[in-house]
Amino acid sequence: MSTLRLEDGDDMEFFGHAKSVFNRRFHSINTKYHTLALFLHPMCRKLAVTQAASGRPFEFMVKVALEIALQWKWSKAKALKVYNLCHVPFAGGRADGL
Repeated sequence: MSTLRLEDGDDMEFFGHAKSVFNRRFHSINTKYHTLALFLHPMCRKLAVTQAASGRPFEFMVKVALEIALQWKWSKAKALKVYNLCHVPFAGGRADGL
């Protein structure tokens, strides 16, 4: 939404309303797990760390990922090994798409 621009003939009041609703809804679902999912997705990595998305530091992403890995009964070593090998679910997509 941040890259959308008002064009000639567009309804400025509706545009502002739509942008406001989108931003409010996005922030209401932006949990730590949502942020991590965005960060792990190759097309959304930049969005996960931008201020527009209440960006969080890399250390936060590691903490949340390890929390999930422990819930799956993975060791820290196994979680990092799977991530570093870029196996599913950490593979696919294209470069950042912010």
